[in-house]
Amino acid sequence: MKKIYILLFLFLSVQIVHAQEKISHENCKLNKVKTSSNINLTKSNVGKNIDIKYSRFQFDIDPTKLYIKGSNTIYFEAKESLSSFTLDFYSTLRADSVVYKNKKITTSHTKHVLKINLSNTINTNTLDSVIIYYQGVPYDEESTGGFNSGFHRTTPIVFTLSEPYGAREWMPCKQDLDDKIDSIDVFVKTQATYRAASNGILVSEKTDGLKKIYHWKHRYPIATYLIAIAVTNYVFYSDYAKVSATDSVEILNYLYPETFDDIKATLSVTKGLVSYFSNLLIAYPFAKEKYGHAQFGWGGGMEHQTMSFMGAWNFAIIAHELAHQWFGNHITCGSWKDIWLNEGFATYMESIAYEHFYGQESFMTDVLANYATALQEPHGSVYVDDTTNIDRIFSGRLSYAKGGSVLHVLRMQLGDEIFFNAIKSYLQDPKMSGGYAKTEGLKQHFETLSGKNLDNFFNSWIYGKGFPSYYLNWSQNENNKMTFELFQTQSDASVSFYELKVPVRLYSDKHDTIVYLDHKSSGQIFNVQLNFRPSVIQLDPYNNILKGQSIVGFIPFQRIAENILIAPNPIDDFCRIYLRNNFNFKQIQIYSIEGQLLKEYPSGYYSNFIELNLSWLSKGSYIVKLATDSYSYSEKIIKK
Repeated sequence: MKKIYILLFLFLSVQIVHAQEKISHENCKLNKVKTSSNINLTKSNVGKNIDIKYSRFQFDIDPTKLYIKGSNTIYFEAKESLSSFTLDFYSTLRADSVVYKNKKITTSHTKHVLKINLSNTINTNTLDSVIIYYQGVPYDEESTGGFNSGFHRTTPIVFTLSEPYGAREWMPCKQDLDDKIDSIDVFVKTQATYRAASNGILVSEKTDGLKKIYHWKHRYPIATYLIAIAVTNYVFYSDYAKVSATDSVEILNYLYPETFDDIKATLSVTKGLVSYFSNLLIAYPFAKEKYGHAQFGWGGGMEHQTMSFMGAWNFAIIAHELAHQWFGNHITCGSWKDIWLNEGFATYMESIAYEHFYGQESFMTDVLANYATALQEPHGSVYVDDTTNIDRIFSGRLSYAKGGSVLHVLRMQLGDEIFFNAIKSYLQDPKMSGGYAKTEGLKQHFETLSGKNLDNFFNSWIYGKGFPSYYLNWSQNENNKMTFELFQTQSDASVSFYELKVPVRLYSDKHDTIVYLDHKSSGQIFNVQLNFRPSVIQLDPYNNILKGQSIVGFIPFQRIAENILIAPNPIDDFCRIYLRNNFNFKQIQIYSIEGQLLKEYPSGYYSNFIELNLSWLSKGSYIVKLATDSYSYSEKIIKK
């Protein structure tokens, strides 16, 4: 799901042709719950002794009221010998009765857990069922907004949004990430002036007095948080998209009457996106049923299985929610710690969609927009370290922008063929297809297809925090032999070093080449033989790497290094620079180790002895950069 964030481009110079579209990101799960109320939501033993095979939901919904009345018929398989089991069930709801073998049975409801006491013991692997009849107001000060009522203009609407912890607020269920329901039926009874949207295929709509009953059928495994209903005065239309040479899928759209025409025109891109993603990845995973959109009352979108609920309409968010049908729905993160498997992929698929439909420049604009967001702060991991905090789970900077950026870095390191073949392999893995996955499961596919050990990459970029910055020294002798000295610093101490292939572009009026420095340690020296003298040297010219600052300094080692001395180093409050053999520098700059310019001394030619008062610097590492008209020299200093 996408979160509203403003694009801050920081130091990156980016063309923002379509960047405004990214303002509408998923905000649906944020600012709805206190952190403390979520402490017991991340993992529980609720329902651990049963495997839910099928659910039949029957709801009686009046969109003018924040109230739910319904039932859930659950077919379950016993995972062990049992005489009772538990379900997640919000405390503001009440179970009127639970029926087992046509008789009412006893229950207890403590806090948000419903315990069901069967009238007999059933054996392991036995299939059985219960019917839970319930009703109530699905809201209090602790609720996450799983069930919502409101208005569009003057018309009432009810809709659900259960991710991550809201399913229990409107139905008895198992809302943990370990048990997909194999199949569901959803019946919604409401006033005849309204329509109900849900997962799967609309099987029937039947008149019942002044009301109608809508029956939706879904026959794919589904995580509980992806089950959804929305009820209002929808108008609808269908489109169709090719998902293979012989198969098409219906794209069914439920929209408000007052915005129907404008949104219908915007949604015309959907069929092209469905076809493209089906060709690039695997065929649309729910092709036997549908894909579609239902308009609802939040500002972003939510990727409910086979029917995304949408409050914003632009190319980026349409692509993002569609991508979730592969990444999040077909394969769902097996823990909220691994939410980047949903959101990082959906974010990067936006960029890939721009690449295909609008070209390389638009693609890089989107990539750099994600970079800029990811680089706003120097700390934080893609892997979620606090699942009690909904804001942290759905961090736009980390789970979305950095997650998507890391996928771009990995693609650039491995190449397109390996990258996309590994993703296809992941989506088709029988252990995860239609089920759940964690980061290590994805990693195995990239390692198998590339033949590389990716421990450092995943430990640094997914589990570690922050990002690298680079400092490149270079020289070239009379035989055109290039010598590079490449330094790396890390913005967070959790990562000791990012092992990466670092591209360096070398070009002149008649030549242009890229060399890749296989960087395994800071200060590593590389020698490259050229047949020309480059006039420009660029480190990572095409932004293959998510990084902070990168500085390139020219060091003619045989001429300058022996004619300059910075001492003492480490320094106290004063740094002395000695210049021999009439070398004169006209500019002096002090940089942070991350590459931020801290101080620039007035331009002008300096004598062969300079003393800088650096008492204003705190303890740490810095870069002193000296420049003449034709070259520059940089050196790392340490302030004690």
